[in-house]
Amino acid sequence: MYGYILYYCPPHTPIIYKRKWIEDYRRSHPEETVTILDGKLPYEEMPIIYNQHRKLIRMTTHDGFPKMPYEALLCGCEVWYNGEKVTEIPIEMRMEYTLPRFLDFIKEVVIRK
Repeated sequence: MYGYILYYCPPHTPIIYKRKWIEDYRRSHPEETVTILDGKLPYEEMPIIYNQHRKLIRMTTHDGFPKMPYEALLCGCEVWYNGEKVTEIPIEMRMEYTLPRFLDFIKEVVIRK
């Protein structure tokens, strides 16, 4: 199935987000339309952007705690992150897991002061 591919690559970090990789991918898959997102869109518009694409590809040399793959997954996109297909949101990204731990952390920090 051909379609629209969304790729995240801020202009100031082409090496970290492997800009050359997506350009090579674009040349070798001329039947697919690749949109390179440079990170300048308002967060509120992201669901609209995800819904205009069938697949999100994110390739990066390092990427703290990314939410983009899971946001795209929730919007119905096929998601590939660093060469691996993402099919579910890991527990570490789920609010019911992270919120209690975050609150415990905040309590501990406040108690120390």
